[in-house]
Amino acid sequence: SGLREAGRVDERADAHDEQECADQPPRRDPRELVVPLLPAVELSLLLVVAELELELTRNEKPEKVWMNIGIEHLNINGLDHWCIAMNDITEHKIAENKLRESERKYRNLHESMMDGFAIVSMDGNIIESNALFQNMLGFSREELYSLTYVDITPDKWHSFEQKIIDEQILPLGFSDVYEKEYRKKDGTVFPVELRTFLIK
Repeated sequence: SGLREAGRVDERADAHDEQECADQPPRRDPRELVVPLLPAVELSLLLVVAELELELTRNEKPEKVWMNIGIEHLNINGLDHWCIAMNDITEHKIAENKLRESERKYRNLHESMMDGFAIVSMDGNIIESNALFQNMLGFSREELYSLTYVDITPDKWHSFEQKIIDEQILPLGFSDVYEKEYRKKDGTVFPVELRTFLIK
């Protein structure tokens, strides 16, 4: 939703005092005035699109709000107008900032862990990892995104680990500590000890 207004660029626009405004008929929606004139309207490119943090007074209390504002120039029958579209995006910005702060705290947590750490999707894709896990395997974070946990696990461990998934992780939400092996980027195989938790 948004507010869209068209106002003439004319010094006379602010010349009416309150009494004169009271004597005028109710203002029509500017869109009602523009639509019949569409054949005579020339639209330019959108001049400004911006997100601005403003401080407004609501119920006699100052309040900070975020507005998405677009300004467009129109020429109607040879007269210059400005079309202003405004949309209150405060709730979106608050949610966005909370998410960004949560992600920052989460990343700081797992980057500071003393153990290798990775998040794997339900279909096995590695979707997150910390620096220790990356260094342990010799892959960058981006390279790990294209791999599954099966890709970095030698074949002989696949059935063993699937059994742990079926009998512990899925029904209980976690596994006991268990041992297996990982395969590095250079092909080297090395032993690891790990525990897996199901995140819902």
